Amino acid sequence: MAATRTAAPAVVCDRVSRHFGIDGDIVIALDDVSVRIEAGELAAVVGPSGSGKSTLLGMIGCVDRPTSGTVTIRGVEVTGLGRGDRRGIRRHVAATMLSAPADNLLLDRTGSHNIMVAARQRGSTGADIGGLERRLGIDRFASQVAGRMSGDRKTHV
Repeated sequence: MAATRTAAPAVVCDRVSRHFGIDGDIVIALDDVSVRIEAGELAAVVGPSGSGKSTLLGMIGCVDRPTSGTVTIRGVEVTGLGRGDRRGIRRHVAATMLSAPADNLLLDRTGSHNIMVAARQRGSTGADIGGLERRLGIDRFASQVAGRMSGDRKTHV
């Protein structure tokens, strides 16, 4: 007998599209994309430059909203939430690192130090930073200075 899942999926994007108006033209960044990521599941978003990876991750990280479709994070449909509620999701549920490390990190500090600062800003003592680094699969980079790390957008829910 198969185990029954009782917890809500970590992420559900249902028929998500994102269109941008640029200089009078419509640019389609995402078109009718559906994704379901279960809690504890590791997922990779891959594709060529300009394929919508960062746009999708921005919506999962509550930084952006789709033009159509819905995004649900841990059972909460976030598409229609206001700025403050989306900020709350970002602070307590979904974390997004932007492509440019300078937008997110203390470049002259290690990865571990940056994680500790973020933990303290969210009211955590940061007592088990090493455990968090292992769970996220970044422990091998934690001692590197942030300014020497490669940049890309990553979202953790």
